[in-house]
Amino acid sequence: MENPYWHAEEKNHVVNADEIRDLAFDIFNILRASMSLRAESGFKDEDDDVEPSHLEQVHYDLAEYHFSTKLLRLAVMMRTLDDYWSDWGHEDYLEAMKKLNKEAGIGTLDTNKKSTDLTMREAFNKIIHATDVRPIYETDDDAKGEAVRWGMDGQLQLTGKFRDDTWKVLLNIEPLLDAAIELVQVTEDLQS
Repeated sequence: MENPYWHAEEKNHVVNADEIRDLAFDIFNILRASMSLRAESGFKDEDDDVEPSHLEQVHYDLAEYHFSTKLLRLAVMMRTLDDYWSDWGHEDYLEAMKKLNKEAGIGTLDTNKKSTDLTMREAFNKIIHATDVRPIYETDDDAKGEAVRWGMDGQLQLTGKFRDDTWKVLLNIEPLLDAAIELVQVTEDLQS
């Protein structure tokens, strides 16, 4: 057997498109399950049991952990993918990224100096470097009763610091996931 170190091809990190789709699927499902629990509370009568079921409680206990870890893994993979294709300077990839950045509505970045629309690359960077990660929650209830149910609303607030600048991001999760899946499809098409 030959030494695997000495082959001519470049050895990049492995970024599996199916894993990116799986992560996006999982994040989307966690988000939508949280949204549906919030909406479900509006259908409860005063006579109904106000305590979450065992399964609902498991969701409340685990949703943010799984949401955060999967989102972080997705961000690392997408940044790695972007580094590879951007360094190559492939025109079709760069055009697709430019279009997604313009149209996707991924979110906003606020610094001490200004507010700007967020690019995909910046969004993934901010996910990786955030010091505070907070899904935004809403309720369809009056927010005072025992039966109130909170659920994620699809936005994620991230904060952090770069040198002397504090930054704050408001990220729209579903458009980000959709853009990631579209970009992965572009790279697969370019490889075929």
